[in-house]
Amino acid sequence: MTKFFFKSKQRQLISHCKCDDAPAMSSCQMDCPWCGCGWLFSCGKCSMAFTVAEVKETDLTLRQLAEQEAKTRRLEDTLDEDDIVDWVTHMGETMDAFEIGDQVVYIDGAYWTTDAESVEFEGYFASHEFKKLPHAEALASDPDLLEKVLGQPSYWFDRELPDRE
Repeated sequence: MTKFFFKSKQRQLISHCKCDDAPAMSSCQMDCPWCGCGWLFSCGKCSMAFTVAEVKETDLTLRQLAEQEAKTRRLEDTLDEDDIVDWVTHMGETMDAFEIGDQVVYIDGAYWTTDAESVEFEGYFASHEFKKLPHAEALASDPDLLEKVLGQPSYWFDRELPDRE
């Protein structure tokens, strides 16, 4: 059995995906993280965005999940064996930090449990510091908070890393 991120049944927050039990895709963050690519998951079946993933077991191997993602992203003809191995290695290391049943969110290249506190890190685009993740605060009290904070270009540009490529 393999651990992996699957779409959570939680629909309080942004969830354009209607698929049940669909695997999440790995990050595909662009230079506009405020659009959602920097703080939402994409569904491995329909490619639609959603906020919270749950760590579940699957009979699929990480390699099968990588190949499925490549097909969904229409990249199967452009990825070589090294790309697949790199994806499997990275996601295997990522999944080591989580337990079955964890509720997980994504922000700027990093995955966190929804109950993470005192989060400080440098992501792909910006540096971040949170007492609680905006995702958790949105779940607890204000579903619109994600758009108000992470959906604003100013949030990202105010924290942009100076040596970002």
